[in-house]
Amino acid sequence: MTDNLMEESVEVQIQTATEPSNQTPEVTKNKKKKMPKQDVIFILAMLAIPVVHFGFFWISTNVGSLALAFTMGGKFSMHWFDMVWFALKTGQDNFGEALLNTGIFFVKDLCMIPFHLLVSYFLYRQVKGYSVFRIIFYMPAIISPVAIASMFSLFVGPTGPLNHLLVNELQWVSKSVGFLSDRRYANMVIMFYTLWLGWGGNMLLLGGALARVPVEILESGRLDGIGTWREIIYLIFPLVWPTMSTLIILGLTGLFSAGGPVMLLTGGNYGTTNLTYWIFCKSGGNDPSAAQYNYVSAAGLFLTAIGVPIILVCRKLIEMIPTVEY
Repeated sequence: MTDNLMEESVEVQIQTATEPSNQTPEVTKNKKKKMPKQDVIFILAMLAIPVVHFGFFWISTNVGSLALAFTMGGKFSMHWFDMVWFALKTGQDNFGEALLNTGIFFVKDLCMIPFHLLVSYFLYRQVKGYSVFRIIFYMPAIISPVAIASMFSLFVGPTGPLNHLLVNELQWVSKSVGFLSDRRYANMVIMFYTLWLGWGGNMLLLGGALARVPVEILESGRLDGIGTWREIIYLIFPLVWPTMSTLIILGLTGLFSAGGPVMLLTGGNYGTTNLTYWIFCKSGGNDPSAAQYNYVSAAGLFLTAIGVPIILVCRKLIEMIPTVEY
């Protein structure tokens, strides 16, 4: 009897589950709220500024530059690309020298990023005198570039304190040396100048990345007995790699614009010219009547065609390195 009742109960439940329900659930339509007219006007007004800026200063400028590179006398011509190729092969117009100096400064900028991380780490660890070193590293970045370049020129000039120290006090040389007016030293002095001024920006970003590192991870590593160098290699470096990779990619975008303040320090003389100063001169910087805009446009397009594949390949390789999420 009990079994029969259980079977009937099961059949009733199956029939109830399979029968279509006559009750239809209420469908609530979510009405999209319209954005207030004032908000729409505000958003459009704020977007108009960057859009106009992008269209006027980027699109129109680059389209005009592209047209200049392929025109001569109002007609289509590849003459300017021939000039760039000839200048690259023969070194005419100091183009080869400018390209070489730019490449040297670019490699120097990339190689300095690990050193920036190292110094940022010791400042983060608050080594003895870290406050003084922080001021020393950041001070040049907040002073006017023109003022600091002028002071530096006077300091290393033939009558400056450096020559007085070398000639009179230390007696390492017999006569004063023009460090910025001698082909043997000019590039090295400018490189030292850029090294001195290049600490501020990268150290600021890396310092922010180090401030986000969980203290618990470093304390756990110390409890496991790792030293300072192993901590930097196995803990700090992976944790700040996203910031490091960003700095490397940004550095790659400056492949053909690396260099120092050549115009302020040497005026491009004594073997110190770079591509940035070369473009400035060919655009009529020193003599507006001798400007060669077509030549400069073709050179820019030529260098872009070389640089873009290099940057994209390097970016792809950098992104293959796994990042640590925390």
